[in-house]
Amino acid sequence: MWRLCFPIVSLLLMEAHFLFNGNEALLPLPAALALFLLVPYRWVKWLEVGFLVFFGVEWVRTALRLVNERMAEGRPYTLACVILLVCAVYTLASAWAFFTAKIKDHYSL
Repeated sequence: MWRLCFPIVSLLLMEAHFLFNGNEALLPLPAALALFLLVPYRWVKWLEVGFLVFFGVEWVRTALRLVNERMAEGRPYTLACVILLVCAVYTLASAWAFFTAKIKDHYSL
């Protein structure tokens, strides 16, 4: 079950992203998804995977927006782009944890 640490870190990253961007209304979403990890049903696995993919796409969208803004202002953008894309790859890769044998067995009800 240690593999669930990866999705939890991804959810915490998204929580920080929402807080940093002023989306206070969305703050309960990653927290609720983290609590859903305690429910051993198959639909929870697919809910988590769906939201992790959605959050990964959100990281890419944010990276593109930030790069475009910084390029228009003539500011450096490489480091910000790398950080956001690493967050996107990590979030998308953490969805893979739900397809390991132990996790599949846990969410098989």
